[in-house]
Order: sequence, then C-alpha cells, then structure tokens
Amino acid sequence: MIPPDLLSNLDGIEKELHDCIQSVSDQIQSVRQSLAPDTSSGRRMSSRSSSPGPSHRRLREPAALMAHRGAKAERKQQPKVAPTVSAKAGGHGTDSTQLRLHGRWMDLATQAAEAPTQDNKKKLNRRMALSSSEGDDTRRMESRILGVRVPMTSEPFHPHGAFRICWDLSAMVLIFGDTVLLPLALAWDVSMGVDNLFSSVLLCSFWLSLTFWTLDLLINLNTAVYRKGALVVSRSRILLSYAKGWLLFDCLLLSFDVVYVSSQSAVSGEFRLLRVTRILRLLRLLRMLKLTKVNNIIEESAANSGRQWVTVVIAIINTTVFMIVCVHLLTCMWWWVGRSMSGPVIEDPSYDSWVVRAGAHIVDHWVQYLHAMRWIVNSPSPPDLAADSGVERGFDIVVSVFVIAVIGSAVSKISSTLAELRAMNEARNRRRREVRQYLSSQHVSFELVSRIMRFVDYRLEKFSSTQLDTSLISPTLQLELYVGQRSNYVLEMPIFKLLTECYHDVFGSVCAALQKNVYEKGENVFIAGSWVSCLYITATGHYAYIEGFDTDGESLEFSKTRWFGELSLYAEGTLHQSTLIAESFAETFTLTGQDLAECVKQSRGCMSMFCDYAKDFVAAMQGTASKCGDEDQVHVAAECCRKNQHYQELYPDPKTRLHNIQIPTTNSNGGDSDRSQELMPWEGDNLEQGDSNTPGRASRNGSKESMESVKEEEFREHEGERALRRSSATKLTDPGLLGWLTALSELDQSLAARLQELLPELNTEFSPHIVFEQNAERDRAESSCISIMSLWKDRYDIFTQPQAPNVKLRPEQWQELQDLVNWIDPDLEQIQAVLVLLAIRGLGKSKSVLQQMPRDNRRPEKAVLHLMESQKNVVPSVFWLGPRALSFITDALAVHELFNLAQMLQGENLPANIAQLRDCIAEKGQDIFRFYIFFLLGFMSGIAAGQGSRFMNGRNASSVISGVRLLKRLMECNPTAIYWGYLEERAQKLRVNFYSAEDLVLIRLSCLARAQDEKDYLLLRTSWDALKARERVALTDHFLADGIQEQAFVLEFLPNCMANAKANSTVGLVGLLGVLVDLLNNLNTSLESMPPMEKMIPVDLSEMAEFIAVVQNRFVFLTCVSRCQLQFVGQRVYLKMTGSNWGRTTDPDSDMTSLAYTLQDILQKQEVLEAYIMRKHEDSGPSAAHLVVEEDVHEDFKALERSSSMAVQQMVF
Repeated sequence: MIPPDLLSNLDGIEKELHDCIQSVSDQIQSVRQSLAPDTSSGRRMSSRSSSPGPSHRRLREPAALMAHRGAKAERKQQPKVAPTVSAKAGGHGTDSTQLRLHGRWMDLATQAAEAPTQDNKKKLNRRMALSSSEGDDTRRMESRILGVRVPMTSEPFHPHGAFRICWDLSAMVLIFGDTVLLPLALAWDVSMGVDNLFSSVLLCSFWLSLTFWTLDLLINLNTAVYRKGALVVSRSRILLSYAKGWLLFDCLLLSFDVVYVSSQSAVSGEFRLLRVTRILRLLRLLRMLKLTKVNNIIEESAANSGRQWVTVVIAIINTTVFMIVCVHLLTCMWWWVGRSMSGPVIEDPSYDSWVVRAGAHIVDHWVQYLHAMRWIVNSPSPPDLAADSGVERGFDIVVSVFVIAVIGSAVSKISSTLAELRAMNEARNRRRREVRQYLSSQHVSFELVSRIMRFVDYRLEKFSSTQLDTSLISPTLQLELYVGQRSNYVLEMPIFKLLTECYHDVFGSVCAALQKNVYEKGENVFIAGSWVSCLYITATGHYAYIEGFDTDGESLEFSKTRWFGELSLYAEGTLHQSTLIAESFAETFTLTGQDLAECVKQSRGCMSMFCDYAKDFVAAMQGTASKCGDEDQVHVAAECCRKNQHYQELYPDPKTRLHNIQIPTTNSNGGDSDRSQELMPWEGDNLEQGDSNTPGRASRNGSKESMESVKEEEFREHEGERALRRSSATKLTDPGLLGWLTALSELDQSLAARLQELLPELNTEFSPHIVFEQNAERDRAESSCISIMSLWKDRYDIFTQPQAPNVKLRPEQWQELQDLVNWIDPDLEQIQAVLVLLAIRGLGKSKSVLQQMPRDNRRPEKAVLHLMESQKNVVPSVFWLGPRALSFITDALAVHELFNLAQMLQGENLPANIAQLRDCIAEKGQDIFRFYIFFLLGFMSGIAAGQGSRFMNGRNASSVISGVRLLKRLMECNPTAIYWGYLEERAQKLRVNFYSAEDLVLIRLSCLARAQDEKDYLLLRTSWDALKARERVALTDHFLADGIQEQAFVLEFLPNCMANAKANSTVGLVGLLGVLVDLLNNLNTSLESMPPMEKMIPVDLSEMAEFIAVVQNRFVFLTCVSRCQLQFVGQRVYLKMTGSNWGRTTDPDSDMTSLAYTLQDILQKQEVLEAYIMRKHEDSGPSAAHLVVEEDVHEDFKALERSSSMAVQQMVF
C-alpha cells in the first residue's frame, strides 16, 4: 500500500519541476533572441586555409597542450579530494533483431584460465584414467600437442572391460571344473596320470588351472580398481588395493599347487607319509569363494535388465546351482567316509560299512556315485548302518541337518525375492488405484478416464515409484549413473561429444542436470512463435515436426533422437520457428542455459571451451538467414565444434598440420630452372602418420568415431591428389615473380590472375589461407598486392575499381599517394619482398597456425616469422627471396609488432608509441623505414578486400595519407608534434576548433569515435558538455598525457567501446565517458599502491566493449566499475568485468529508477545549457544584458537543482 504522503509529495515535486522547466525554457528563448545577431556569423573556425601546405608546415606541440601541462602541474600541488562516483544517464532501448550472447557466458569467460596448459594436463590424465586401452599413436599425438611426456606402456585393464569379463567367466568355468573333479578324485582316490581317461582329465585340468591362476595373479596386478567411486589406474595403488584383498589368498593357493607338484616329483616319500598331497588338493576348493564375485555380477546384470521375471529366474538358477554343488560335495564326502571305513582296499573290505552293506563296492564308479547321492538326497529311515559305526551315524546326522538348512535357505531366498517383487508392484498398484479412485469420485467421462489411465500406466512404467537415496552412493557414482541413463541422447550433440572426451566429470553433471518430461499423444512440445527457454532433446516416442509458423503446414514425422533450441543456451530472447508435436506417448529431456553454466563452472578449461563455442555459435547464427532456424543450428553446431580449440587439440586436422601442407608452384613465366629448390625432408612423403589417423580413445558411448569421421573423410578426399603431386614433383619450381617484375611494363585487367600464379599464397584453390579456412584473409592479401602494384605503376583505374562512384578516391588524393611512392622509391627486390609480405601476413591470425606455434611465438607477427624460418612449405614464396628481401620482411614485421598505424589513425595510441617507432627506426635505418611505409600503404589499402582497394576511398584515404605523410618526418620532428599534428589535420577536416585543451581532447575523441563529419562531432560535443567540470578535467588529463614526460594509460579497444556505446542507446556516449572517469580514478588509485611501472601502461578494455554491447540496464552500466577487477600482468592491465556485472546485464529498470533517471536527464540538460552559454559568452564578450540574463538563468538553475535533489532524496527515503 503506497502512503498518501508519498503521493502528495510526488505531486508537489512534479508541479515544482514543471514550473522550473517552464522558467528555464523562457530564459533560453530570451538568450537565443539576444544572441541571434552573433550566431549569424557562424562558428569561429581555424584559419588554416592561408597557411602553407601540410607537407611543408612546421610541426610543433600545440600551445594548448603546453598550457594544460602547466595547469596540471599546479593542480598536483593542491590537496587531493576523494572522488565521488556519479551515474550518467543515457537513452534506453534494445535492438531486438540482434542476437546477443547471454551475460552468463561472458561471466564465465572472465573466470576461465587464460593459459589452460595445466588444466589440459589434468584433462589428459583423466582421459587416460577412464580409458580401458589406448593406442601408442594417440599417446604420441597427445604428448606432442600438450607438451607432456606420456609413457608408451600398456594401460591397466578396465575392471568392467570386455577382456576382464571374459577372463572372469573363464575363471568361473575352471572353478566349477575343480569343484566337480577334485571331490571325485579325493573320494575315489584317483591320481593324476595317463592310466585312464579320468586321470588324464585330472592331469590336464591341474596344469591348465595352474597356468591360468598364475596368469590371473599378474592380470589382477594390471587391472584398475574402483575406490570411493573413482577409477584408480596407478599400479602402485592397484598393488596396495590387491594386497588388502585377494593377494595373500591367491598366493597361498598358488603355493599349494606348486608344493603339490613338488611332492609328486620328490624322490622321498615323506610328503606321502604325511598325506600332505591330499590336503593340498583339497585346499584348491577354497577358490570356490571367488564365485561370489561372479555371482554378484550376474545378480546386478539381472536387476539392471529391468524385467522382473529375469530377476526371479536368476534367483532360482543361483539357488539350484548352489544346492547341486552342495549335494555333489556331500555325496563325495559320504562315499569317502564309507570307503575309508571299509579298509585300505575297497574290493576286500575289512569292515561292514554302508558301502559294503549296500554292495556298492562291487559296482561301477558311476553307480557308486548314485548310491552315495541317494543317501544324501533321501537317506533311508532307519539307516542301514552297522550298530558300532559311530562315524557313519554322526555324519548321517550332520548331513540331515545341513540338507534341511540348505533347502530352507533356498526356499527363503526365493520367497524373499518374490516378496520384494510384490512390494515393488504394490507401490505401483497403489498409486494407480488412487488415481482411479479420484477420477471415479469426480464423475469424469469414460473416454477421458481411459486416456488418463493409459498415460498413468506409461508414467508408472517409465518412472520409478521409489526415490534414490543419494546418501548411499558417492557423488562420482551418482554422475556415472546419470551418464549411463542419459548419455546416449545427449551425445547426439557435437559439443557434448567433445565434452565427454575432454571433461567427463562435467559431462556427468550435464546429464544429471537434464529434466525429463512426458507428453501425451497430440500434445505440443513447443509451438512456433513462443520463446525458447531451454534445449529440447527427444528421447522416446514418435513426433511430428512442422517447420515455419503455419501449424497446418506439412509435417515431418520422426522417432529418433534430435535436439532443438540449442541457441537458447547461449543467447537471449530467441523464438521458436517451428512446432513439435508428440504423436505418441513421448519423453524429452530439457536443459536450461543457467543449469549448463553451473555445470561447466567445475573446470576452468571447460569454461573456456564453452565460452569460445558460445561466442562462435551465436556469431554464426547471426550470419544465417533464419537467425534461429533448427536446421541452421544443427549445421552451425557441428561447424563451431570442429573449430573449437579443444577439438583441434584432441583431433588435429591432418590437412592443417604444418608438416603435411604442400603448396604447389608452377613456373608460369618460364622462370629460371636454376633457382628451383630441392624438397626438404618434411616436404616429401614423410607425412605425420599419427596426424593422418588420429585414432583417439574409444569412448564408452562410441562418440570417438563420430568425432573423427569428418576429418578422416575430408583427409581421404585429398589424399590421392597429394600422393600424385608428391610422386610427380621432386622440386619446387620458382614461379618467376622477380623475373615478371623485371619485365613488367604495364598492368592490365589480368593482374589478379597473374598474382595468383606468381604468389602461391594467393591461389584460390591451394593457398594456405584456404587450407586454414580464412578466405577473407586471402581476399585482403590479394587486394593489398593489387593495390601496391597499382600504386607502383600509377594505375588509378585499377586501384579504384571496387570503389563506389560517390566515395571514389579523388585525383588530388591519388597524387598525394603517388608522392609518397616516389619518396619511397622502391626497387624490384623491395617490390618482391612487399608482395610476399602482404601475401603471407594474414597467416599469423589463423588459430590453427597459432596453436601449432611455440608458446613464445603465438603472436601474429612472430608466427609469420616462425613460418618463414621453420615451415617454408607453408609459405613457399619465401624460398626465392634473397637475403636482402628477407631482412626487409623480418624487420618490417618487427616494426609492425611495435607500432600499429591503425591505432594512431583512430587516436588509440600515444605519442610514446611514435617515440618507440623512432627509436626502432634509428636502429634499423631509413631503408627499413621506407619499406615499412610502403608496406603500410598496401596493408591499409587491402583492409576491405576487393579487386583493387575498396577501403582507400575518398572518405578514408585522407586520414591514412595524413598519418603516413607525417610519419615521413619521424626522424626530424618531435613525436608529440607528429601525433598532435595528425590530430590537427583531422580538426581541419571536420572544420572545428583546435585551440583549447578541451578542443584537443574532443578531436582525439572524434578519432576514437570514428567521426566522419561535423554532425558526428556535434554529437560528441553534446555528450562532452553533459559532463561535470570535474569529469571533464579528469578526461582532459588522461587524453592529453603523452606517456613520455608523464605516465599515461593506453585504453585498448576504446574505439570498440565507443562504437558499441553509440549502438546501444542504454549506454550512450555520455554514460561511457562517465564510466571512463570512474575507471581512471580506480587506475590511478591502484598505481599508488603498485611498484613503479613504465610511463605507458596498456589497459585492455575488450571485456568492457563486449559488456557495453549487451547491457540493458543503465544503472548497472553506470555503476559497473565498482564491481570490476583490475588484473595487473607485467606492465599490462586487464579490466575484468566479473560475474557481478555479467549477471545483471538483463536486469529491468524499476519505476523508481526510471523517475530518478528522468531527474538526472534534467540535470544533464542544465550542464549542457551552462556550457553553451559559457562558450557564447566567451565568443561574444560579457555585455550587460548578457550578464543580467545569465544571473536569471543561474537562479533558475539553482532552483531546478534544489528541487531535483529533494526529489531524489525523498525517493531514496
């Protein structure tokens, strides 16, 4: 309930604000009328038109910059005031047509390890622990990829592997054989030998048993064991576990067999006198204790079948076998007692035992066995025994009691099994009965009752009526249980196949997070146009799939496992574009993005894998026509999974292995055969066989074959072609680039085709860019080469061919480019070197290339240098470069790694970067500098690709020409003067002032915001005026710091931040500038507690740029710095947005915060108006009328500020 006082206060505040705003509007109108004559004269502009040309003018530091340094030095001497964090408002809105990555994945990306080497080693050990066997080729591959030494020894057997199960079954057969044969041999006193068939069988059985149990001892030492639900593969731990279990027992029984063999072969008869051999043979029956293990496996298999009759049958069979074994042992024992009582020779008895009284001593052996069994199964009453035979009568009594106990236990076990089954069925029947009773009491129609009861029967059949007591099993076993139940459905998705290969524990958590849903026939699983809230995986049943929004359209029926809505796991606000209907009783599993994120948090490496996959998946879906189509998601999922770094590490594509690549070259120009190069060893038939097969580990769910099949098929497609090429070519032929350049007089329209022949790296079919699937880089390289040739030969038509007429490069700009080329004056060897450099430079951006580089060379420029030195088969054009050309390329790459022209053109770097470039050029020489400038012209021309230069048009060329022209004077001018001289020329282009310190900051912000005209500049100026004076001072100090004389931050990715801020009206430029002030305050505060750092400190804002693109709440963004973390790595700083920010990207605005933002907008308009009046006052001079108007406006401003502050305070209260 809202208090009436609050409503009345809000009404009063609203009326007061309305009056103040009306008063301000009247005053503004008066100011405009009074200043109307002055405004007609227009803006005061920089009078540079009469100054000398830009190439001849003297460069020096701006006076405003030097004045600002002095004012800043004075401010440092004043006492510091603690900064306050203020929130800046901006517009609010979202782009509903843009797929955006959910903030939870950006949160996980900040937590993921930047170098998952250690995590990958743990992952490898885990995969080895889970495997039952793994080939040597796979281990060699893993040791090469991950940089760890994997011993090439056989792995322990899996306790539930096929080999171990077969071995246990063989042990069971041998134990049953000993159970049958040994009692017979002892009772009838039969020795091993070759005298008769039974003796021969005993002899074979003994030696077979001795051999088997000897090997069994070794196999047990080489079989993994489970401890606390985890699989143990360490042989030391296996030995320890075996020693605590059956090791002593097995060694003891094995020693008995050895002693028995020794006793049989001993010369002395001492063993026989002591009757040791009989005892040793009898002790072999102790192995029957091992049958309990096999019996447990059989009972678990029966229970796992899910069929009640199987459980009953197995219980009856086990009980029957147990009774038969007992009867057999008692039969043999009863015959041994009777035979022993009869005397040493059974045929000539000396005592009237039961054998003699029954006449069994004169019949065949098998009849004797039946006589003995008859006494055990159903002994005569009274027994026909001698009156003085106490031993026989005592044994008869024991047997009778034992038989009663055995039969009773057997009957009890069968009865308990049946009772357990009845109890299980009772719970099911009770639930079914309760449903029927409810329906009967509600007078439901018969047709509906039938449907409901059929569905209830299905649910009761599929869902257990009992709940699992998770306290009885370990968490690991719980996950294994879920994996066994659900993995077959989940593994249909490529990313989860990769997950089970890399992080099996996380895969188990994903299986556990799945939610099962049951649908009746005709029920909608989802319909077109509804929001996608989770991933759907069909498990059982028949379905009808209708694509599109027409529910009456043609349907596709299927019953296999398929998945839908994977995009909802990673993106926000997606819609179903199809309908799925259950055509029978059906089951599906669902998974939400939040549940998946919680699962992958278990491993840093897994977070990295899923974050990369999520970014690629959302970006790929954004490029599709449907944006959310189910078929597109299936294709994109497979493609993004293959591109994932973890997949590439586990299953390296043979085609992209550097040692397997061969780029064909042809001498299309009749080049000099003397310059042909012999094939190096790695260029012949010696391909990496391990890479071409990549067997991997056979996973439990059979996912390995599906994960590798695509690579193997693609590799086989090109295998024949590569083999033919290897057999037909033994030398690499020089295409003749240098000769063509020497003989070249004019360019024609076939330039692109000729360059593809002369530079194999540009070939549209065999280029290494094509091999590494970066076609865009090949196009840029081709555009750069065409552009550089056009500049060299002064072919304006070829250079501007892909440009639109309205933005075509102007002739005067072309002449400036020609002046630069004339200043460089390249020779033929430099032309050849720059063409090769432009053709191969883009290879350093390939993920496949960087993954195969040593860790120190995983930067684009260093990767290209490594290819030139060690993998020339990938860049064959390097073969025919002379030492001078190679030195040009090497030095140019080193310079390019140090200095980035594009960052200078958009105001991202500092004068200190130019100073670094100057020091580098002073060391390397002017020739390298001119070559580097020549390379920059080609590099910048090819940014947008095209058969010519699409980028270097009339709009973009002026900035590039200005920057390059000023860099020409690098060795003769101050780096700070060069830097601000370029920005001054940008100010002239925009026709804005370049006098005050704020003017300098605004020009640099214009470059960062990629302002193209005066309209963009005015938008930026308006945002700047909305800032408070303290904030403008802080930003001025930052953007005017040079990193040479004073410490400065290089805010990397700030242009991306500003572009995203302009695109996201929730943020806006005003909000971004305010947040930058808070960030700079935090950086300066952190530096005070840090050890001394260099003058120039790079700050990585890449995460902030991504955050700006997705945040949908103004307050969350404006206060995001308070939830960020600054990570110092060496001399660099990384801004981490943390989960506290990513988790709030979609927070909605409340009514109270919206009202507060409205008041803040009014305050910002006040700041803008004050700045506007102050500028007009400075331009026109302080007249008396102006001063009166100014006083009135300030009074209204103060009243407006007081009312706004009161409103905010009352809302907070």
